[in-house]
Amino acid sequence: MRTLLYSLLFLALVCGQERVEFYSKSLAKKVNYQIFYKESKTCLPLVLFLHGAGRATEKYQFLFSQLDSLYSAEVIPEILLVMPNGNQGYATGSFFVNSPLFGNFEDFIVHDLLDHVRSEFDVCPDEYSIIGHSMGGFAAVRLAQKYDTIFNTAIAHSAPLDLKQIEVLIPHVKKEHSGKRFNPASGIYSFLTYCMSGAMSPNLKKRPFKIDPPFTKDWEIDPEVIERWERFNPANNVYANKIKNLYIDVGTKDRFKLYDFTMSFIDSAQKYDQNYTLVIHPNGHSDSLAQQLNLSLKYLSAKLR
Repeated sequence: MRTLLYSLLFLALVCGQERVEFYSKSLAKKVNYQIFYKESKTCLPLVLFLHGAGRATEKYQFLFSQLDSLYSAEVIPEILLVMPNGNQGYATGSFFVNSPLFGNFEDFIVHDLLDHVRSEFDVCPDEYSIIGHSMGGFAAVRLAQKYDTIFNTAIAHSAPLDLKQIEVLIPHVKKEHSGKRFNPASGIYSFLTYCMSGAMSPNLKKRPFKIDPPFTKDWEIDPEVIERWERFNPANNVYANKIKNLYIDVGTKDRFKLYDFTMSFIDSAQKYDQNYTLVIHPNGHSDSLAQQLNLSLKYLSAKLR
């Protein structure tokens, strides 16, 4: 196994990436992750990168060449970056939580994936960070809160960090439907709602989509469903566990209205004394992600050094 991995890592030194496959007990299937790795004589800080919903890991391949450039320019130190695949179900979005509909993705990340990476690579035991975009940014903050003894730094790009703000999306979901019957395929807002509901309010007995959406048939907020979402809500959990280093960015033109989600989270962070760095940019959901990653990776590098 080691010989194979070293062969793969030789390629990684040239092209900056490679794919590794292993069996996940939590998901009961073979899964894969991609790596960025530079040869080192010492242990490497581990950085997890969690992708967005509906965006396969292939949509983030620019990240590896970007890391290679930043490393060559000595902007970032030697790291081991791992990007797992969190796609699952109709909407290809697990939100990296444990769900009877999508699977136990939280357990996959914090148990199976970390155990496998630690068994194959020399990872520094006290240098774990987690970065995410959109769905992945939500998971980065949530997991760093819940597992604050594992992750020192969390970085969230364009993420829904206060789930109560789903109310700002409901009028957009309604516009995507001509009647009262919800259909995830009706548009981007319906798609996002399905992903979030499948992760946080699944209902395996409810046909055809096996979810309880956060609204009634009359497109009003359903308080019982929102209450179920609250146990996953980073804004609701910020009082309990503090993240040592937290970096957040969001665009004022985010089409998913995530500026509202972010600023509501910031209100909670201020209320409960969660330290943070906030960057607000004039762009959309992902159109300047590469530029924003340059900034956040510099932030991360300073924390690692």
